[in-house]
Amino acid sequence: MKCWTIGLIGLNWGASVVAQEEGFLYRIYETRTGREIDVKTLIDSLMRYDIIFIGEEHDNPICHWLQLQVVQGIYRRDSAVDVGMEMFEADVQPVIDEYMDGLFGEFYFEKEIKRWKNHTRAYKPIVQWIYDTEHTRLIATNVPRRYAGAVAKHGIRILDSLPAWAYAYLAPLPIAYDTTQPCYAEMLNGDMGHAMGIEIVEAQVLKDATMAYFIAKNKIPNRRFVHLNGDFHSRKHCGIPHYLQAHLPQARIAVISTVTSESSTFLPEYAAYGDYILLINEEFYPSD
Repeated sequence: MKCWTIGLIGLNWGASVVAQEEGFLYRIYETRTGREIDVKTLIDSLMRYDIIFIGEEHDNPICHWLQLQVVQGIYRRDSAVDVGMEMFEADVQPVIDEYMDGLFGEFYFEKEIKRWKNHTRAYKPIVQWIYDTEHTRLIATNVPRRYAGAVAKHGIRILDSLPAWAYAYLAPLPIAYDTTQPCYAEMLNGDMGHAMGIEIVEAQVLKDATMAYFIAKNKIPNRRFVHLNGDFHSRKHCGIPHYLQAHLPQARIAVISTVTSESSTFLPEYAAYGDYILLINEEFYPSD
C-alpha cells in the first residue's frame, strides 16, 4: 500500500492517506440510482431542495471539506443560503450574532462559544467563510449540553422542573418519540456496539427535536438551509429530519450520509441511508 500527504482544497489541513489497491480517497453516490457523481453534480442536484443535512464523522476532514464545498457552491448559484450547526448550542446565538455584526473579534468569540476540541481544524473555516460573506447567517441549533446531560442522567421528565427561562433553548415540550424509529432502535438494541439505556436515547431525542425546532424557527422562505451534524442525527431521514418534517411538512429535505469503507463499491444497504452518500476510504485519517 502507498502512503502520501495531501492538502485539502480551500482548507489548511494536512492529511495522511493510506490507499487501498484501488486508490480511492472518497466517492459521492446518488442513492436513488446508485451512480457515482462529482461535487458539481451533487451541488446542482441539491438546488432542488429547501433544507440539506450533511451528516458527518466529526473528526474526518473529508466531511468538513465537502461541507464547505456544498455551502460555497450553493451560494455561488443562489446567495440565499443559511447554515445551521450542531456544534453550536442555542444559548450562544447572541454571541454568534454579535461576532458576525463586528461587535468584537475572534478572540472573544472563541472564548464564549463552548467550541468543540476540533473547532479550529474542522469548523473554523466555514465560520470564517460565513463571517466574510454577506447575507449568510450562522444558526446555533443544538440544545445546551447541560440539559442533554441532565436528561441522560434522569430521563426526559427532568425537563419539567427547569426554570421558565430555560425553555427558550429547547424544543417545545412534551417531546414525543418512537423507539421503533431506526436511529433510536439501534441505540436501545445495541446495534451501535452496545445497548444504551432509555435515558441516553431520550437525551438523543432532546437534541434531535431541538435542532429541528431551531432549523424550522430560522428557515426563511425562498432561502436554502444547510445543516451540519453528526451522521447519526440525520441518517435514514431519522432524528432531526423526522422532527423537522412535523414543523415544515412541505419542505423538500435532502440527506447526505457519510460512510467509511475499505471499498469504493456502492452497496444496496446504502440506499436507505440518505439521498446521497459520501463514501470515504476507512484508512484515511488526519495527521497530527
